[in-house]
Amino acid sequence: MAKLRAVLACLAALVFVLAAVWILWSTTSGLYFNLTATESAGLGAVSIGISEMVVEYVLFALASVVVNRLLASWARNAGGTIKTWHHVHTWAIPAGFAALVATIAVVVAMGSFPIVALVSGPLRGMFWAAQFVLTAALLSTYAVRTLNPEPLNHS
Repeated sequence: MAKLRAVLACLAALVFVLAAVWILWSTTSGLYFNLTATESAGLGAVSIGISEMVVEYVLFALASVVVNRLLASWARNAGGTIKTWHHVHTWAIPAGFAALVATIAVVVAMGSFPIVALVSGPLRGMFWAAQFVLTAALLSTYAVRTLNPEPLNHS
């Protein structure tokens, strides 16, 4: 059963890394599109944007929360760097949601202010990509430590 959990953790880590790459790619291409767009795309673009945000951020962020809670006791017992990674991961999740809410609040308060959209999208994307890479690092470290419980000897 431990090997199955380790393999699932490796697969989940791969999915989180791919999500991080996708988010970085989509935010940087979105930045280029925002710089070159000359007119509004209308209601269809808004609905697509909302559904993409749900898939890209919310679902993976909730999965990241689940991973955080599932690995909490393992990280607590592992100590050292893993425990520190887990603490950073724990506090980065609400910080990411706060940044998302703050971005929406600023856009609503200022109206259609283009610089907010140009700055907030890539920054939010980079933050969540880093969050998902950290989730992948925790999962892959869990998998390696589960499959090989003895410390690696580099001598």
